[in-house]
Amino acid sequence: MAALAYPGAPAPPASGFAVPAVPGNLRPRLTSFVGRQAEVEALRRRLRESRLITLTGPGGSGKTRLSEETAATAAGAYPDGVWVAELAPLDDPSAVPGTVLSAVGRRDTTWLGAGFDSRTTGPDGADPTARLIEHCAHRRLLLLLDNCEHVIDAAARLAETLLAHCPGVTVLATSREPLGVPGETVRPVEPLLPAPAHQLFAERATAVRPGFAADQDRETAAAVAEICRRLDGLPLAIELAAARLRLLTPRQIADRLDDRFRLLTSGSRTVLPRQQTLRAVVDWSWDLLDERERTLLRRAAVFTGGWDLAAAEAVCADGPDTDPGTGPDTDPGTGPDTAPAGPGAAAPDDATVPGERVRIERADVLDLLGALVDKSLLVAEQPPRRSGGDEPGRAGPARAVPGHAGPGGDGPGGDGREGVDRDGRDGGGAGAGEPGTGGPGAGEPDGMRYRMLETIHEYATERAAETPGARRDHLAAIRRHTAHFRAFVRTAEPRLRSAEQLPWLRRVETELDNLRAALHRSLQAGDTDSALALVFGLGWFWWLRNYRDEGASWIDRLLGVLAPGVLPVLAREGAPAPAAGGPAGRPDPLDIADLQLLRYFLLSDERSDEELRSPPSLAVAVAIRDAYSGHTGPRSARFPGVLWPFAAYFTDGRAGVLRLLDQAVVNCREHRAEWALAVALMFRTHLVIDMPGGVRRAELHWPELRELSRRVGDRWVLAQVHGANGEMAMAHGRYAEARASYEEALRLARELGALAETPFLVTRLADLAFQTLETDEALRLLEQADAEADRYATYDARAFIRLLRAFIAVRNDDAAAARTLYEEARQASARSSPPPQADVALHGLDAWLTAAAGNLPEALRKAGGALRMGVESGCTEAVQAHQAMIAAGILLRMGEPGRAGQMLGAAKGWLGGLPPTPVQAEQIADIERKAGAALGARRYAEHHAAGMGLSALDCVALLDTVLAASGRHRATDGGSGAGPAGTGASRTDGHPH
Repeated sequence: MAALAYPGAPAPPASGFAVPAVPGNLRPRLTSFVGRQAEVEALRRRLRESRLITLTGPGGSGKTRLSEETAATAAGAYPDGVWVAELAPLDDPSAVPGTVLSAVGRRDTTWLGAGFDSRTTGPDGADPTARLIEHCAHRRLLLLLDNCEHVIDAAARLAETLLAHCPGVTVLATSREPLGVPGETVRPVEPLLPAPAHQLFAERATAVRPGFAADQDRETAAAVAEICRRLDGLPLAIELAAARLRLLTPRQIADRLDDRFRLLTSGSRTVLPRQQTLRAVVDWSWDLLDERERTLLRRAAVFTGGWDLAAAEAVCADGPDTDPGTGPDTDPGTGPDTAPAGPGAAAPDDATVPGERVRIERADVLDLLGALVDKSLLVAEQPPRRSGGDEPGRAGPARAVPGHAGPGGDGPGGDGREGVDRDGRDGGGAGAGEPGTGGPGAGEPDGMRYRMLETIHEYATERAAETPGARRDHLAAIRRHTAHFRAFVRTAEPRLRSAEQLPWLRRVETELDNLRAALHRSLQAGDTDSALALVFGLGWFWWLRNYRDEGASWIDRLLGVLAPGVLPVLAREGAPAPAAGGPAGRPDPLDIADLQLLRYFLLSDERSDEELRSPPSLAVAVAIRDAYSGHTGPRSARFPGVLWPFAAYFTDGRAGVLRLLDQAVVNCREHRAEWALAVALMFRTHLVIDMPGGVRRAELHWPELRELSRRVGDRWVLAQVHGANGEMAMAHGRYAEARASYEEALRLARELGALAETPFLVTRLADLAFQTLETDEALRLLEQADAEADRYATYDARAFIRLLRAFIAVRNDDAAAARTLYEEARQASARSSPPPQADVALHGLDAWLTAAAGNLPEALRKAGGALRMGVESGCTEAVQAHQAMIAAGILLRMGEPGRAGQMLGAAKGWLGGLPPTPVQAEQIADIERKAGAALGARRYAEHHAAGMGLSALDCVALLDTVLAASGRHRATDGGSGAGPAGTGASRTDGHPH
């Protein structure tokens, strides 16, 4: 019968498209794609000619499905993948670049290195657009921007910027209107033709009513044809109509649609006809709901991006002391989360709305959700399968960490503050066992989730605003939504710093759109107490998962509410706190201090030294330092207050920070805050390791730090501790232990999703291999590190990799390759903020290369400059000893074997018993052999012994003396320089300096 009605209708495909075998996040569909194969082929051809195609059309016309099907079939042309950025959940246009950045997989975690040494993706690392350009500039990929209409200007600007700076990027957008970008190809998505519309209804009807046949008789076929025609061939409307076959026959559906169209036609004539038709379909679905189902659908519209059962019970059910229809006396129509009634929406008098007398209990929510899912107004989604926590960038079940304390006492947070907001403030009213505080909401991370189609969400939001009573009910749901997610964050925050952090990172990321909505609404409503609780509760998550720029943006917004237009004067803890919030009060100055500190921390790794040393940044740093300095309050013994010593980094230097960290350690001990104590000790260890006497000073608290890190279970802290242990083991010559520590830190980094840090750890393993004479293994690891650094655009890692490659070339006496690699390292370093020891190493390498080129006096001058720089920046003795070895080699070539022996003696004295690495031992042995041959063993030993007591500045003076003598010699010889090989013996009888 269907063939009679629509001859030539194609047979339905068995399933949706398969995931293409290229990178990307394009998801397979579980339903067939019907009726637009010719359009897919036409779009594929057009993609070869145009770099920006926008599919336009009304909601429900199938733009998203058509774009995904086209992308799946064209994926082979894009070796770097097909990436979908879903913009529908956004309510802030400024979030568009960050959302797209997340979609292409560039939200990766990094951690802080030694002290506050930068681990940055470049000076523009905090700008999502710049990072996106940097990621895409050399890639060939297809980017799908889905649902642009509500953020049209931001989406257009981003598309134009990407097309201008990334020649390999093609953009396929969906929107209800064109983007208006030069070069844009606009392709309207037309309604389905009768045959594919009939086929779509038949297939979806079979899923709802097994055995249904649209061609079972002429009456049924005619009714289906009428439904498809009257719905203008809009896929969403057809699918919603087919879903009603659970309750109605096709003829009943067709007859009811007729009534709906007449109702809609008599409404507003200012919207497009297709919008009227779609609204009629949804109006019809609405009319099939009972009052409790309608109430729950309106309340569920406060969610953004989806929700689980626990959230639905907390938000959609009435509170224990809430009367239906009650709310604030203020007119909610001016609030941020209301919308005018739609063209087809009825607006009866408040007293005539029956839904206002409905009360929903928590026990009723599950059945009501099921009813709405059955009627296709909600979508129920199975949780993704989890394969564990080792997949990069994804969190899996937590691994057991020996010695970890469970919840309560010194549990996840290590500070005995489980489930309590900052300063004892209530976290939103959830009691023990309630959602968000360890009850059902916290215990079902992989349960079913629910969401609304975009059109349904818009419709439900408008229904929630159609009467004063509905608006009051909607605002009450918003308050419950904010309270629920404030309680959720309160529960999550200590667990994000514990052995439980992997599943909780996933849970927080899953709820991120709802958390953003709660923050946005709190700020717009002036609810600074909730906004503070959410910001402080999310701070560690923003740091771990590299949402640092977004976190700083939220802090800026909150500071704009609390202290607009001024740099706050921060008070010391313990001073009388003024009333917080409210038009008549002032914000708590300690809240301002914590916000400024958290912002400083989040941006520290993504700002250049120049930015952090700017007058405004220094003024904030001084204010933070002065607010906390000398006090012993509990606020500075938890996050973010425990980080306050680093505010002094650019005002007092590393030595100043170390003094303040010692104060922080004492304070954390007094308040028995284990996680904060572990963090303070860890930062202290990393700081002192790179300072004179560092290894021995770092070992002072080492046993306690290792035990604390195991007990608190935070993988970020554990990875930092393993990295530090690798450095100390390597300094002592325990190379197997160093390798094991670096490998464990690398495993933890990957488990945590700290993908931008992995190139550094792989390079450390390569350095270890090089220092132990395993050059082939070092080169293999450097290839791996190079690939990962390129993938994540980590310029600091690139500089480290090129520098190590250059030293390998030096050992192989390949000066040309070493010079090329030095230049690459120097350029990469200029684009980032390397630690001081990296700059010193670069200067030492330059000295060696200058000597290899034959300019020995200039090489010696550069070697002296590297030593002086090491003194001024407070580098370790090991770094200085390496520079002394380079200077000794240059002195030997200049015919100064005695001075060379003194430099080696000084280097040995600085190491203080720490063994040189095998590579360094080779270099030392070569210099000693040549110098001993020139001087004789006894005289060489005298020079070597004389150098043992020299300081680094003494050695600089020694080099200056040699340079001065060299200058007089060149003047006597008419300016000719020394030869490349220091074989002369004119000064071999010199005395020790």
